[in-house]
Amino acid sequence: MQFSSRLNVTQRKELSKSLFNLGNFFFSTVLLGQVVLHHLEIPMFLFGAISFAVLYILAIILIS
Repeated sequence: MQFSSRLNVTQRKELSKSLFNLGNFFFSTVLLGQVVLHHLEIPMFLFGAISFAVLYILAIILIS
């Protein structure tokens, strides 16, 4: 990845922490919010689940 090669180890670690936190934010607001409110909207649920997965995968790639 050309983008990650421009970042040093500390910057990559901090960026991956931010992506993990953003993934947790998507999980808690979009996914859990719909479950708690008992108001499930499939498009919003899929958006939250896909965003959560993509952010976690990007964070894992940046760490390695």
